Amino acid sequence: MTSFSHSKIGSFQKCPRAYEYRYVLKERERFSTIERHMGTSVHEVLRWLYEQRQAGQIPSRQQVDRRYAEQWNSPGLDGSIVVKSGLGPDDYQRDGRRMVLDYFDEAFQRDDSDTLLLEQTFKIPLSDEIRFTGIIDRVARTADGRLRITDYKTGSRVGDPMSDPQLAYYALYVFDVQPDDEVELAFEDLRNRKSLTATLRREQTASYVGRLLRDIGSIEMAVGYAPNPSVLCRWCGFNPICDAAEGRTPGVAPEGGRRTEGGRSCPRCGSHLRERSGKFGTFVGCTGFPDCRYTRDSW
Repeated sequence: MTSFSHSKIGSFQKCPRAYEYRYVLKERERFSTIERHMGTSVHEVLRWLYEQRQAGQIPSRQQVDRRYAEQWNSPGLDGSIVVKSGLGPDDYQRDGRRMVLDYFDEAFQRDDSDTLLLEQTFKIPLSDEIRFTGIIDRVARTADGRLRITDYKTGSRVGDPMSDPQLAYYALYVFDVQPDDEVELAFEDLRNRKSLTATLRREQTASYVGRLLRDIGSIEMAVGYAPNPSVLCRWCGFNPICDAAEGRTPGVAPEGGRRTEGGRSCPRCGSHLRERSGKFGTFVGCTGFPDCRYTRDSW
């Protein structure tokens, strides 16, 4: 059985060549971006917030701030590059911190809904050969009894939850595990501090199953994987190996290794370096092992 996700389908629609690298050739991305690191850090703190509340504990603002700082300084930071000129990691750190604290002050403190599912991984069959998979940020029951699916957005562009089918696709699973006939779909636009919502009824889901199958069919019938070059190529982790990329990502070597300060990234493949122990003592090795076997004696 072949598995597809919203992000996998979206990858093909944005750039078939990037889809080919990731899902057909199984290539590893040569770098990750600071925007991705910030988004991951914010999501982890919001997940932690609701886990704390489920355990009967309400963190203070200072604890939330500290938790974000810990997430931000995780190992992924060293492996992330800044693409936009004139900005540095501190700018993104402050941006993410503001989103987390604003959400805590303005939304979390007033949120009296009950969490039903948190970071829920799911798989549902669409046919005998195809299944749809995903991870839902949060499903909750509001104080007035409404079922709500929430996805947190940290980017500058957040679409309408009905025109962007992501949450409608996730509702296929939620309707399977909950008896409700309708669900509220909510994109939490953290950057602009607002919720974008829509209501989906159970009988509407058949049209989304059809849409999914058509999109998946177009992928399976693809003869080639034509590139779709644009300015977004600079944020693509396959940029260093794609001959159709529009411009090269600053700070990334042509062969895909990062040019970084401090020697914390592998000069061969760009992955994070980590101190390891061997039978001859400690050494610095690539976390891309066994695909990459770069080592050196010390930092």
